Amino acid sequence: MDEKGATSRALSIARGIGLALMLFALLPACRSNDVPFATSADVWPERPVSPRPPRVEAPPAAGSPPEIEFHLIATTEAETLSRIAAALGETPEEMIRQNAFFLVAPGDTLSITVLLHPDLSRETLVAPDGSIAMPNVGSISVGGSSIDTIEREIARRLSAFLAEPQVGVSLKTAAPRQVTVIGSLPQAGQVELVGQHTLLEALTKAGMQRPTGSGATTVQLIRKGRHAVIDLMKLYSLDAAGFNIRLKPNDIVMLVEPLPIAIVGSVNKPGSVFADEKGYRSILEGLALAGSITDRADLSRAQIIRRNGQVEQTDLNDSLFGPIAQDDTAGVKPVTPCLLYPGDTLLVPATREIGVYVLGMVARPGLVRGKDKMTVLQALAMAGPERFGAVLTEAKVVRGFPQKPKVLSIDVDRLMYQGDLAQNVILAEGDIVFVPESIGSDVIDTLNRVLAPITGSSKARAEYVSSQEAWNALSTEE
Repeated sequence: MDEKGATSRALSIARGIGLALMLFALLPACRSNDVPFATSADVWPERPVSPRPPRVEAPPAAGSPPEIEFHLIATTEAETLSRIAAALGETPEEMIRQNAFFLVAPGDTLSITVLLHPDLSRETLVAPDGSIAMPNVGSISVGGSSIDTIEREIARRLSAFLAEPQVGVSLKTAAPRQVTVIGSLPQAGQVELVGQHTLLEALTKAGMQRPTGSGATTVQLIRKGRHAVIDLMKLYSLDAAGFNIRLKPNDIVMLVEPLPIAIVGSVNKPGSVFADEKGYRSILEGLALAGSITDRADLSRAQIIRRNGQVEQTDLNDSLFGPIAQDDTAGVKPVTPCLLYPGDTLLVPATREIGVYVLGMVARPGLVRGKDKMTVLQALAMAGPERFGAVLTEAKVVRGFPQKPKVLSIDVDRLMYQGDLAQNVILAEGDIVFVPESIGSDVIDTLNRVLAPITGSSKARAEYVSSQEAWNALSTEE
């Protein structure tokens, strides 16, 4: 290459280097003038993202592993489960946890493995007090605890002298659980349950058959001196599996055949009903189970005969139809509901029927029967109020015939056509309403002729009652 070509090439290289230096020198100036570079965001702008709310961790239930949370829905089943748990001195969460996990008991054999430390691995028997012993950590209470809880407790104690100990615990053998089943069952008595079994399994092993609802039997679960009542129908229902409680050693299961509650009298299906799980029935529930009352029921004269023989007179109108809440403005006091307990008897009597004679000028003379406290107007209505020629103003009411008849004069005309209710006297059993056909008719003579074949008596002599007030007083005396 000649000298001229070499010089030209050198100048070209120098110009290229100079141009590159100039571009590098301009870069800070571009940034200082806020000239942005094109990025992918300029071509595909991102959508704004709303911030996520912070996650709130629910606190674990007391005494439960931190990764387990129990949630109880506010339903009737949850309320009943809470009642059972409280009766046994436990919480609903503890009871659910017992159903969800195998809980170690005295007599069980555990296999404990500590990774990389075979000298600490062993098989150990749970002592009668529910404890096990391990080297370097001493005694550990494991009775009533789940396997994972025992693993964490052993690892926590070993971490005092081991770095991040890895502990595994498994059940080698399960000791039989002894429970007692009491009641009218074929195999009642000491029942041996291998492993961990439920209330329903213990009853089945003792010979319990599925209840049909006719006995309404309940179960009492007795644990460490406390007891809870469980309804067998709910225990057997599929939607109440939470009542099938896992049993603990030495539990007592008592099958209770409760005394019935007798509902008798003017009800459509007299017989026996049973108390519910609360231990009683309201009168309304009892009558509903007995098919309700008949049309002749006298609610005002009902009786509750207690198991001890005490008789309580009660007006069921107040219990069934009375106010249920305090009304301060109206001054109405709430009615305390009557409760029926096992062994009680509810007697709903029939309305009393009385027989009275309606004689004389009526369409159908003779004996009529009606409810207690039948009036003259009601008696006349059943016999036909009047016939042509009846002297309504001279009607008579006779009581005590034939021994000591007493006669009261009433004006049926004023009663029927003028609304004088003072003439509408209340009748008693055996009274006679007589409507004459003429003024001055001898009522006793007529009765002697008409009723003599029935009464078989001789001629009676009458005593006339002068006023309505005297008749009312006579009615009160009798």
